[in-house]
Amino acid sequence: MKQTTQLLLLSCLTLGAFTGNLHSQAPFTLQEGYRSAFHIGVALNSRTYVEQNARLNQIVRDHFSLVVAENDFKWQALQPRQDQFNFNNADAMMTLAESQGKRVHGHVLVWHSQTPDWVFQNASGGDLTRDQLIERMQTHIRTVMTRYKGRVQSWDVVNEAFEDNGSLRNSPWRRIIGDDYLEIAFRTAHEVDPDAILVYNDYGWASDAKRQAIVAMANDFRQRGVPIHGLGIQGHWQLNYPSQAKVDQILTDAASTGLWVMVTELDIDVLPAAWEYTGADISTLFEYQEELDPYTDGLPGGVSLEQAQRYRSVFDIFLKHQASLYTITFWGVTDRDSWLNNFPVRGRTNHPMLFDRDGNAKPAFFELLEIAPDAKAPVSLNTDAPQLIPLHRFHRRANNSHFFTANPDEYQTLASFPPGGPWEYQGVSHYVAANHTHITHPVYRLFNRISGAHFYTANREEMLGVLGHPARIFSYEGIAFYTLLSPEPGSQPVHRFYAPPTGSHFFTISEAEKNQLQGSMSSDQLDYDGVAWFAYP
Repeated sequence: MKQTTQLLLLSCLTLGAFTGNLHSQAPFTLQEGYRSAFHIGVALNSRTYVEQNARLNQIVRDHFSLVVAENDFKWQALQPRQDQFNFNNADAMMTLAESQGKRVHGHVLVWHSQTPDWVFQNASGGDLTRDQLIERMQTHIRTVMTRYKGRVQSWDVVNEAFEDNGSLRNSPWRRIIGDDYLEIAFRTAHEVDPDAILVYNDYGWASDAKRQAIVAMANDFRQRGVPIHGLGIQGHWQLNYPSQAKVDQILTDAASTGLWVMVTELDIDVLPAAWEYTGADISTLFEYQEELDPYTDGLPGGVSLEQAQRYRSVFDIFLKHQASLYTITFWGVTDRDSWLNNFPVRGRTNHPMLFDRDGNAKPAFFELLEIAPDAKAPVSLNTDAPQLIPLHRFHRRANNSHFFTANPDEYQTLASFPPGGPWEYQGVSHYVAANHTHITHPVYRLFNRISGAHFYTANREEMLGVLGHPARIFSYEGIAFYTLLSPEPGSQPVHRFYAPPTGSHFFTISEAEKNQLQGSMSSDQLDYDGVAWFAYP
């Protein structure tokens, strides 16, 4: 571990032959890391469930326990014309969610935006009557919720009904029906699916007047028996807004209602604000200016770390309030998919998510893993004996480095080189385990995207430190194999050396070889790191 910093700074490592995907489930993911605290959710667009983008699907499968459609459950998507429902994309998202065993949150049943004009109009283009609009709203709620009854566990029933000053928004819903349209919507939804969690969702909770008005509405509903179960807090936040104290106050006030609290639309905007306060009113747009789009060539390391610390600090507060929090939902999978690329200025290059445009984890991702209450290698209750497999050792003549693999395909590829070729097979280094048992522990494999080298470690903290380094050289490939962290009968220590000239590591189970190397090599050529793990000769 003492050589980790050097390892990160070197780019002239050993192996360019493999960029391997081990297809192994990581022993910790976001959803596993926070399973005792709250659900980790994510908003999906059609790239995930219509185009079936493989990288997006893998990220969603690994890291999120709850999914929500960003747009395809909204009125304009489901019922663009009266009585003409189109469930194609919504059904595709449900298929993906159910195939991966995810909970589903429905967004949204009643909203003033992304709702077609015809919803509020009669045949002549004038306003419907109160009774007509109530009937139209109830028909939509009943049709949509009936289709997904028992499959969608929670719903945003009403979205963004309040202004920042705490007054009810004078939307067509309120103007035609009256203030009680919210109550009617919640009662109707509950009639359709009494088991669903029904949520009021809004942005701008940092406004004291707005927050107090929402809390007052929730308390009033509860006192009068209106079926409301959760409050959704849209976390469209920035690097410095709202303050940590304000985030804490928002969660405290929401929890005071006794309802579930949900952070429903989390992202951390890193771009300059287009105006003094950035809310989420999608009707507000500004003209493109270059000074508002400074990171078109990528996010600078300093800003990336600032974002990582911001995510970590708000998650510290989330964990403080975990008793009342139901879910934390990220509004997008990767930076490419974020709505903030086009809001409030169209065409910008924003970087608000945990995964970059190529689907690689950013420093913020590793910060959240680091503080996750359950993000540990799972303890196995399997009492089977370890299934031993060989760890093969190859020597690369070009730079006098070594490569180790337990992967049969990699072994066959390198072993197929003719004698005198670039790779010399030196035999089985030692035997490791293919299975996770009560005595075996995962060895993590990382890939250096610059040099093409691989790095193995059984130390989770070392692995997180390497991955989270600002240089972002390494990516996580999965569990390479399992080994022992303490001696068992018949096992021996495996020693690790670090080679400064190549930035690579060398492993040996041979005590004689270890002693010979220590006696013949100076530390600037090969430095002894200690015991890496225990294995079988």
